[in-house]
Amino acid sequence: MLLVTSVYAYSIPACKLMEQFFYELAAKFPAVKFLKSVSSVCIPDYPDRNLPTVFVYCDGELRKQFVGPAEFGGSSLSQDGQYISHLFNVLA
Repeated sequence: MLLVTSVYAYSIPACKLMEQFFYELAAKFPAVKFLKSVSSVCIPDYPDRNLPTVFVYCDGELRKQFVGPAEFGGSSLSQDGQYISHLFNVLA
């Protein structure tokens, strides 16, 4: 089973955009489980500078992680940006 988890904070604009991407990916990949969790709940003291963070697991094993906005195109994060490309490559 493939599981994609987003670690986010409500106050981070890139995390809000990430949520939109997750809905699109979930529609495109119905066999993949998509989860999201507030950073302060799932990883205490996790720094906001590392958000958004995405972990990709396959059969319970961490396969890929994307940490921080630079992984997703930084301030140029958009729907046709690096985030979508990265995840499509991992999920395809």
